[in-house]
Parts: sequence; structure tokens; C-alpha cells
Amino acid sequence: CLIYEQWEGVSGTEGKSFNYYDPAADHWRQIWVTDGGTIIEFTGKAREGGIFYTAETRSPTDNSTTYHRFEFTQNGDGSVRQFWATSTDERQTWTTIWDGHYERKAGARAENN
Repeated sequence: CLIYEQWEGVSGTEGKSFNYYDPAADHWRQIWVTDGGTIIEFTGKAREGGIFYTAETRSPTDNSTTYHRFEFTQNGDGSVRQFWATSTDERQTWTTIWDGHYERKAGARAENN
């Protein structure tokens, strides 16, 4: 099963993400790609009502590391929260990048495959 997302940011940046479960590694993966060539490969585990991902990226200019925390959590009403934060100081402080709320489209039905 693959969750495919196509998105557009408020600044006009566009991208895609692909979420899937890797049974051989026993974890979830998300590949996130922008139209500017940024690629982030997250790995995560399902627990506590959601999927919790982490990733590390390196700057091509100064080789600094950015740490990423990314999660999907299900709310009691069936909606889903998507939250993403980053740290550039060895995980001492975190900055929210995205805090989104998703609801099932009216008339849409859940698919199990």
C-alpha cells in the first residue's frame, strides 16, 4: 500500500511524497521530493495512534545537519494531524515547519488496500 501526496506550498514550491511500509525493515518510509531538487528520506514506526518519522539532511554548502521529526496522528473524529519540526542545533530546539489537518472528503470512503 502506498500513500501518494502531491502538494503546493504557500511560496509556490511544489512537491510529492510517497509513504509506504517496508516489511523487510519493519518500518515506514516517506520519500519527500520538491520541484527544487530537495529530497528527504524519512523512516518511522507506527505507535501510539500514529506514524512517527525521523530524518537527517546535510547542507550541500556547509555540511551542517538538520534533524527532522515528522508524524501523522489520528484524531478522535477520524481526521489526521500531520506535524513536522526541524532542529539545526543537535536537537536542542525545534522549529515547526508544518502543522496540517486532514479530513476525509465528503462522500469519500475508506479503502483498506
